[in-house]
Amino acid sequence: MVIGYTHYRRQLANMDALLELNSRLPPLANFSDANAGQPGTLVLVIGESTNRQRMSLYGYARETTPRLDAMQDELSVFKNVVASRPYTIESLTRP
Repeated sequence: MVIGYTHYRRQLANMDALLELNSRLPPLANFSDANAGQPGTLVLVIGESTNRQRMSLYGYARETTPRLDAMQDELSVFKNVVASRPYTIESLTRP
């Protein structure tokens, strides 16, 4: 339990540091889109609240992701991916 709490506190400190860095970014209103009018990419990140073991999109027997299943032909579904770190926050901060 102590180890889990220690990891939690470290992860919380990392998140606080990231939030501090993000607060220093200039407002989005000051940015211009250098690629305006060109095709764009939409990235959807599904966090730690789910995993592929319980998603019908990845072969789970129950229909748990019907909307994603219906869009399967339009999606790039990666089926052989390993996270770089065991915690979501750590994974998202790695290149």
